[in-house]
Amino acid sequence: MAKLSRSGKLTTPKRHAIDRRARSLIPTIEGFAPDSLFTAAALAELIAVSEQFLDTGRMRRYAYGPAFLRIGAAVFYKRDDVIAWLQKRARVFEAQRQKAKQAEPRMLHIIRAGAAP
Repeated sequence: MAKLSRSGKLTTPKRHAIDRRARSLIPTIEGFAPDSLFTAAALAELIAVSEQFLDTGRMRRYAYGPAFLRIGAAVFYKRDDVIAWLQKRARVFEAQRQKAKQAEPRMLHIIRAGAAP
């Protein structure tokens, strides 16, 4: 869910469930023709998320999903936009993972220093 920042603007969540497997999904999407368009149902099935996840991601105030095209009432996702979004999500996941790894040794040091009598 989005959160309000101090300035009162909605911010997107920093982490998504898809982040962990985003890198492994890219080859699946790359297997399609470069000019491919996916419906929300087809994309949801390909990347193993619910259509509701994509629907919510399209909402302006959350805006965490891939870029999309609206033709009438129909919504489509371009192959290249989906790949770019997955790459971005994978980079976010890796950055958070590295940050957590760097913080871990300091925490152990603090615990050990405080626990020693």
